[in-house]
Amino acid sequence: MVPNDWKALHLRSLISSLDGGVSVNGEDRQKLPNEKGVLRVSAVSNGEFSFRIKEGVDADFDFFRHYFEAGLLNEEISGIAQEGARNHGLLNVGIGDFFKLRLHVPPAPVQRKIAEAINVAEAEERLFEYQLERFQIEKRALMQQLLTGKRRVKLDQPAEAAP
Repeated sequence: MVPNDWKALHLRSLISSLDGGVSVNGEDRQKLPNEKGVLRVSAVSNGEFSFRIKEGVDADFDFFRHYFEAGLLNEEISGIAQEGARNHGLLNVGIGDFFKLRLHVPPAPVQRKIAEAINVAEAEERLFEYQLERFQIEKRALMQQLLTGKRRVKLDQPAEAAP
């Protein structure tokens, strides 16, 4: 259930611009007057697009970055996606259709608190990943020294035989 102070908003009321990646099979050009601009679903689901919050809108950029990266719109995007004839299974989403999507958002102060908590968690995760990488490097170095005989293991007690 959505809290009472959250608002249901169309993306067009929050986002001023949206830039997707260039498709491997596509060409980098402006759309023609009889064409619709499209956004690849793969770009959205992988978080590989950039956006800007409209000026004057009280919203937290990081909150919406996390919202998109978490895939919270993927189900809605799948509902409006269309497969093109030559796209080999790639799905297209019209930018107009994308901007019509509605999402429930908390007030800006709550957005900031949520984004800050996620940012802290991400920073801690990066620290743990760095520490893990350093321990793995240390383990490889120690194993190399043990295997080459540069370092020896001394046992205080003889190992017991298995029963």
